Amino acid sequence: MLWPRIWVGISPIERLLDEVPQLEEVTLCLDNDQAGHDAAARIAKQLLDEWEVTVTAHFPDCKDWNEELQASRGMAQEETEDGIHMAGLAM
Repeated sequence: MLWPRIWVGISPIERLLDEVPQLEEVTLCLDNDQAGHDAAARIAKQLLDEWEVTVTAHFPDCKDWNEELQASRGMAQEETEDGIHMAGLAM
């Protein structure tokens, strides 16, 4: 396997906490699927074990934040055999 199975890492958050030690809260915004929920739990546990911060997680109502943004802007989607393609603004 060339890539690790864990795609969401804690390193950027740890670097930020090192550089800005006055931060007290970390909000995780991941996909609303099993992988996103698992990653949020894993990252929260690591942060709480190593830092004195409050950790919260927010998930979109849709599958991911891009779909949430498109839904909030009234973007219509058109499904084809190849997948889903943007059709533009819904009227």
